[in-house]
Amino acid sequence: MISFVEYGPSLIAGLTLLARLLLSLVFLDSAWHKLNHWQDSVTEVRALKLPHPQLMVALTITAQALGGLAVATGAGARVGALILAGFTLLATFLGHNFLKLAGKARINQETTFLEHMSIVGGMLMLAVCGPGAWSLHILFE
Repeated sequence: MISFVEYGPSLIAGLTLLARLLLSLVFLDSAWHKLNHWQDSVTEVRALKLPHPQLMVALTITAQALGGLAVATGAGARVGALILAGFTLLATFLGHNFLKLAGKARINQETTFLEHMSIVGGMLMLAVCGPGAWSLHILFE
């Protein structure tokens, strides 16, 4: 069995920081992309037949940016992780309904669905276990 405890708290803190940064990266990148490609983002939401596409894009950018920053910095990481987990669940069920597809399209969407569920798992773990020693969580305690 591998135990990181024997290697000291710095290794645990460093790996936890790396995990937070990796988890936040996709959300921060997506928020930046949506902000810089606003009309494409609105068109994508319209294709999903959701109401108020511009509001939905604005809310998406806000959740991804603030949640991503909270996870990356550790400041409010538990709340940020829960927001991103909920957002990812909702977006995944709305945008990647592989059950209605067949063939290669189904396989591709199923893979994306499962990848997103893995992200949700990571966010839930962060919400339960906390951001680790190398974080700004002290600002919210």
